[in-house]
Amino acid sequence: MARSSRFGGGQPSSVGACAAWVREVAPGGVDVVLDSVGGGILRQSFDVLAPFGRIAVYGAASGELPAIPVTDLFALRSVAGFSLLAWQAANPAAARREPAEVAEYLASGRLRVAVHARLPLTEAVEAHRVLEGRGQLGRVLLVP
Repeated sequence: MARSSRFGGGQPSSVGACAAWVREVAPGGVDVVLDSVGGGILRQSFDVLAPFGRIAVYGAASGELPAIPVTDLFALRSVAGFSLLAWQAANPAAARREPAEVAEYLASGRLRVAVHARLPLTEAVEAHRVLEGRGQLGRVLLVP
């Protein structure tokens, strides 16, 4: 979210402050929430959706898989789930083709990967500290 400041955004000080921050910068709600956390974050996501807003759930990093009451959908909101494994099973031809396309984008420079840190493998403990601190802006790479 620190990068969002280039576009006028700020950064919540904690996960609990996230919904309040979203309400502040988007008082009418947001159209889309991409959720990889689940649990309480998914519950908060419903509170910040605009009418006709959508939540795309693609993970449950919290380890919590909350039930979504159908009444939450009555406020003109929707939820969709996504699983890379399910997508691969449903469309194996695309699953084989698209990684090559992404690799081509990387090679041509059309797609760039943000790298926060490159650390030697011997500094794996430091890499974990960086990740646990949740302040990285990009990948944390361990180099042999």
